Formats: sequence, C-alpha cells, structure tokens
Amino acid sequence: MITFIIISFCIALSGYTYSIILTDPGMILDKWFIFLQSMLEEKHEKWFNVLVNCPKCVSGQLALWGFFFTPYFTGFNSIHLHILFIVITIWFTLVLNKFYIWLKN
Repeated sequence: MITFIIISFCIALSGYTYSIILTDPGMILDKWFIFLQSMLEEKHEKWFNVLVNCPKCVSGQLALWGFFFTPYFTGFNSIHLHILFIVITIWFTLVLNKFYIWLKN
C-alpha cells in the first residue's frame, strides 16, 4: 500500500512540475506551452487544460493512464483502486500547489 501512495505522489509531482514549472517562460517547455496555447486555447480549451494548463488535469491523466502499469509494481488491479489512485494523485497535486504557493510567498 505504501508503494501505491509513493507512486501516486511521484505522478502528482511529475504532472505538477510539467504543468507549472517547466512551462513557465524561459523554461525548457515554454515553446511547447506557447504552441499548444496558440493551437488549442480558443477552440479546444478543455484539451489545452488536459495537456498542459491544469496541473490537476495533467496529473489525473497521468494517473489514469499510468495505473495500467502499476499492477506490475504493486499487485493492485481493481477498478476501485484505479479510481482511488486517480483521486489520491489529484489530491497530492492540490497539496503540492498549496505548498508551491506558500514557498513563493
């Protein structure tokens, strides 16, 4: 179970870092952010959020699709645990967001 939580936290940290930190101006993925913003923001805002702009969405997507690989590490493979895994990952993302905002102030 601890592996389940650690993997969830790592996915939340990865999604948050990708969505908030690496897409800031001057960072390594800022051109990717600008490209997606120009292509998707006005016409397909939901896709833009899922792909880059919303850390909860990005982490949730990583958890949704990443859980298919976690049974190899954890032995968990039920739909209820899959949903719980996504919820915990999104919750960790919210906690990371609060912590990051607290650090910047």
